[in-house]
Amino acid sequence: MSFQFDEQQLREALAEPTREQLDDIYLLDTVPSTNTWLMQQDKPLAGRYRVALAAQQTAGRGRHGKHWVSPQGAGLYLSIAYTFRNRPLNPACLTLAAGLATLQGLEQLGGQQLAVKWPNDIFAGESKLGGILTDAQTGPGGHISVVCGIGINVDLAPHNKQQGELTARDYPITDLKSQCDEMPDRATIAGVIIDHVVAAINLFEEGGLTPFHPVWARHDGLRGRLVDVDMPGAEFDGTADGIDAHGALRVITAQGTRSVHTGTVRLRKAGGE
Repeated sequence: MSFQFDEQQLREALAEPTREQLDDIYLLDTVPSTNTWLMQQDKPLAGRYRVALAAQQTAGRGRHGKHWVSPQGAGLYLSIAYTFRNRPLNPACLTLAAGLATLQGLEQLGGQQLAVKWPNDIFAGESKLGGILTDAQTGPGGHISVVCGIGINVDLAPHNKQQGELTARDYPITDLKSQCDEMPDRATIAGVIIDHVVAAINLFEEGGLTPFHPVWARHDGLRGRLVDVDMPGAEFDGTADGIDAHGALRVITAQGTRSVHTGTVRLRKAGGE
């Protein structure tokens, strides 16, 4: 096992409200994907959580089938499973809430100049620090079970930063170690992120995305910036203008404001390239 902590140390790093809702912690050596692995296990009971962490992923997943390269020990590869007691409003927006929660956890750990890039990326300055991927299933009785996957670059130096996350072809990448004056231990990093995401899922279940809008506005890394959008059946550019009530990205174009519910959004590079 290549972890720098054990299950007991992680439980001790968690806040009491999280421990009360958390049933199982799985510390895995090497798996294709923590999200895939956790989706294959029994679903948590309604209102309960399960967590899986891996030292290494061989087929980590990003949006649109992108491969998240996950060298051993270089990052936090974490998935959190939950079964909703009540059907939330617009479950697809959970990715945005989980991303904000992860950002707030990273701020607590010492991250600086953090921002969210719609819908699931976390940036430090102009460099990518992490990302979120959410999977969902509907089970017996109509209960929705979700798995939120969180990938954070923790210390890429021993692995060469070119081996980090593959979207580095679009953006430079960074890691948490580069952000912190004093690097937290791995159990603390995992515990803080789990605490924040669990709290966000609980809040999302009660109020949907509405409680998160003010926080998103403060940390929106796209608002007011020129973007290129590639969505099913359309490609266009414009100026990002925050998110709407349903979590879609608003983009102001020459023809008017468009809502982007799915697709790829890239910041316009210098010179319009």
